[in-house]
Amino acid sequence: MENIINSIRNLFTTYGFRCASIVVATILIVNLIKKPIVKKANDLAQKSGMDKSVVTKNLTFLPVAVAFVLETLVTLVCVKFDFLALDFGRITSCAVTYGALAIATYESVKKHLEAYASAKNGSVEKDEKTTVSSSPTQNLDKEKSTQNSKTAEDVPVHFDVNG
Repeated sequence: MENIINSIRNLFTTYGFRCASIVVATILIVNLIKKPIVKKANDLAQKSGMDKSVVTKNLTFLPVAVAFVLETLVTLVCVKFDFLALDFGRITSCAVTYGALAIATYESVKKHLEAYASAKNGSVEKDEKTTVSSSPTQNLDKEKSTQNSKTAEDVPVHFDVNG
């Protein structure tokens, strides 16, 4: 759980409030739009035997589209609704960057959540198995060795907009 908070905190400290808020909002809006579409696609695939990718093949562009809309709205507010002052080149490049950050952040947080859930489920099973074990010191040694080993998920990933 701490890894998830660190990921979001690093996003805010690295890119600033505006970028991070657009990325987080993009993740939330994309999931609100995407989950019902995927569910309907699965239902359609089961009923008709059609492949669900017919419906979901263009969902990969959704984070960039949502980030584009959000960045356009934020920029409009910043320039006091002066439509002539909008720089669509900058808005588009920011939207692509924010969409990529949203996908990367979502996947990272999803892996951390899955690891957290499996650790919680595994700890219940591990506790049941450790009571059967003959030596309690062996269990402590195993727990210490697994706590000291670092995985790829423990290493923070930093993205830099400037290259």
